[in-house]
Amino acid sequence: MSYENRKWVVMTLEAINAGDITEEQVVIDEETEEETTEQVVVGNTFIDAAIESSKQTLRLSVDGTKTILKWDGETPAVFEDMDTFTHAEILAELAGADWTSQENTP
Repeated sequence: MSYENRKWVVMTLEAINAGDITEEQVVIDEETEEETTEQVVVGNTFIDAAIESSKQTLRLSVDGTKTILKWDGETPAVFEDMDTFTHAEILAELAGADWTSQENTP
């Protein structure tokens, strides 16, 4: 597979979470039949612009604080001011201690 048109960014999970899109939804309690409203996450600005499908499918750094997102083609507006990586650059980044556990390395 060719990755010539693919780009990556490294982001903190905190930044990803700040991109959550919420909407108010009515929730009905099954026992009391009471209606309440609550904010429900219905999307994410960053994930919606990337190939990844949800927060649950993100690759996390060893300490769980960072992740990577990728896309093909033109850089989406939400990533324009971020440092992007080529395929070779992201492979080098992922080989580092932040992404690869050194625990069992001889």
